[in-house]
Amino acid sequence: MINLIKNIVIAFLLAILFVGFQNCSGDHNGTGNAWDAPSTVDVGQLQAAAVGVMSERCANCHNPTTNADLETPINNILDINALLFDAYIIPGEPQSSPLYLMAVDGLMPHGAEATDLNEFELETLREWIVALADNSVDADIIPPSDGENDSGSPPTFADVQVILNARCVSCHRVGGQKSDLPLQNEVQVLTIVTPGNAGGSLLYQEIRGTNPTMPVGSPLTSRQVSTIRQWINSLDDEN
Repeated sequence: MINLIKNIVIAFLLAILFVGFQNCSGDHNGTGNAWDAPSTVDVGQLQAAAVGVMSERCANCHNPTTNADLETPINNILDINALLFDAYIIPGEPQSSPLYLMAVDGLMPHGAEATDLNEFELETLREWIVALADNSVDADIIPPSDGENDSGSPPTFADVQVILNARCVSCHRVGGQKSDLPLQNEVQVLTIVTPGNAGGSLLYQEIRGTNPTMPVGSPLTSRQVSTIRQWINSLDDEN
């Protein structure tokens, strides 16, 4: 009788172990909820969804036409290449991407009647930025295509000099606080410019982004930054 009871107990324990093994095996093979492998990410679909969010919630202000009046930092929020080039988006790193952080912190959308992005919209942006890390984004992102100024041609140094004189030369001049780096003429400015490569130019690096190093005080407007970028990119090695 005792042996019979022992056999029953042993059989019961073995049955429990067998069922547990089957469940564990199922999870490790991807059939259980806890160990499901992530599905293949379609970056194109995620980007389309993210663009839809930005178009619906942000593009009313952040577009080339309206932005000229509002002077917001992002000139065209639907220009993905510009967002990457100006480091508003860091592929694979939403926690380091100013665009995402501004949305999370409620700084975008802005305006009296604007409402914060909801959780679904924020998650859409986050997943898209994460997925960009696996989308073979080139290390050297191609600068946004340069538009033409009102005269129908790229900006000249004269256009740039107007900006520098208004916002920079008070310090960056002989006798000024930044006399070691004067910006009073084209020869001086070209010392911190890589012709044809705004992204590689110290001048542009200092003024771009949501938290630029220069000028001290308020940043340049997006139109002013764009003018300087276009001028640098229009130069060739002979300038």
